[in-house]
Amino acid sequence: MMLRSRTWPPSAQVVRFDDEATTLTSITSGQIKVVAQNPQMVKLMNERNPKLELEQKFVLKQIQFGIGVRKGDDNLKNWINDWIQANLKNGKLNELYKQDIGTDLPEEIINAQ
Repeated sequence: MMLRSRTWPPSAQVVRFDDEATTLTSITSGQIKVVAQNPQMVKLMNERNPKLELEQKFVLKQIQFGIGVRKGDDNLKNWINDWIQANLKNGKLNELYKQDIGTDLPEEIINAQ
């Protein structure tokens, strides 16, 4: 679907894709010049085509996910909480996040210790 906006230059178009594969193909083939995408996909696009040199300019929205455990499984919940706290403090969680996502953990997570 293509949308036009009066505030954009007349030649600019907003294009929405149905899936990540189509988005990846469109940016790597040069069909589009700007992409709004999660950091992990941007990292993947750069890995598949280093000439793209995509870089994050700003965050549209930060989405946080959680870990769910069965109600009453306090041992597992406590183990996970302890692991998270220990690895936030020693920097390992940020290392893992940066390795997979390509950016540091959001400040609100780092500061939530």
